[in-house]
Amino acid sequence: MPTSLDIAAGNKEGIDFKSLIPLINDESKEHYNSIYGAYMNLQRMITKDGFKLLYYPKANVYLLFDLEKDLLK
Repeated sequence: MPTSLDIAAGNKEGIDFKSLIPLINDESKEHYNSIYGAYMNLQRMITKDGFKLLYYPKANVYLLFDLEKDLLK
């Protein structure tokens, strides 16, 4: 959404996320130092410091991936 608002020159007031425009224009190499995600009540995810942790609450299963070494990401 912030990227679309940047392209459309829209108002980003109240938006907590960052636009991808600085990355696209090669003005920045970093965006977020961690990324969180969720899918309904079925999955939680965090990516930070080269690792990705997935949690499936209903199954009580955790998966940890080293994003540099693991083939499955």
